Amino acid sequence: MPYLTVNNAPAAIAFYVAAFDAVEVGRLMMGDHIGHAELVVGDSKIMLKSPWRDGTTHLRMTPLEFMQRLAALVPRPRLHLIRFH
Repeated sequence: MPYLTVNNAPAAIAFYVAAFDAVEVGRLMMGDHIGHAELVVGDSKIMLKSPWRDGTTHLRMTPLEFMQRLAALVPRPRLHLIRFH
């Protein structure tokens, strides 16, 4: 399944809709740019997004780095039971 990073995602979506009769399934806006969009062209799906403001298009990390970052997001057990007065 193709995942494209395009500089002008709204214009690209409009082009795909006009040229290929694509159907926009969903769009996730992140501020003023598109964080994720899905289009269906016939029986194929295309996903696309805008690059981050600093020009970054993707992140690379080892499986261990990925797991460390993911584990940092998980709250401690029973954290939701702590009450502050």
